[in-house]
Amino acid sequence: LTGAVRTRDLFEQKQGYFEISCKLQQADGLWSAFWLMPNEIDTNGEDGGQDGTEIDVFEAYSYKDKKINHAIHYDGYGDRHKGLGTAVTADVYDGKYHTFSLEWKEDCYIYYIDGEERYRITDEDIKSTLLKMKKEEFSVLITLDRQEPTPITKSISSSDRRLDLMYDIHKEIIAE
Repeated sequence: LTGAVRTRDLFEQKQGYFEISCKLQQADGLWSAFWLMPNEIDTNGEDGGQDGTEIDVFEAYSYKDKKINHAIHYDGYGDRHKGLGTAVTADVYDGKYHTFSLEWKEDCYIYYIDGEERYRITDEDIKSTLLKMKKEEFSVLITLDRQEPTPITKSISSSDRRLDLMYDIHKEIIAE
C-alpha cells in the first residue's frame, strides 16, 4: 500500500509558497506526507546541508495522537543525519479537507495548517545548525505509505487513499 507523486523535472523551485489541501487517513499504520526534495541527497553527508536537504511540509503518521510533523532533514539519512522540527497537535484526521502549507523565504520557513501558523524555523535556527542549503531547486512529493511496524487499524478502501486528489493537485502544479 504505497503511492507517490513527484514533480521532478516537471516543476522545481527554491523558496516560495507550497500548499496542498487533502483528507488525511483515519487509521493508524498509514503515513501521509507532503515534502520537498532536491534531485539528490548524499546519504553520508556532513556538510551542513550542502549535500541535500529534505523539507517536510507535513508528515501525518500519528492518527491516534492527532499529531502532524513539520521538519527539515539534512546531512543525509545515515549516522550523521541532523534535523530541525516539531510535532504539533492538530485536529485534522477528521475526514475533512485541510490545507497544509509552507512559506519558504530566504531567512525562514513558516509552516501553516488551515491558514494558521504552527511552526517557524528562523535564520538564527538555521545558522545555529550550520545549515547551508544547496543551490538547486526542489521538487514536490506527495506520498502515502505504510508505517512499519504499526498495523493498519482498519480496512482501507480506494477512497481512503485519496490518490485522485493527489493527481489533480499534481496537474495544477505543472500547469502553472
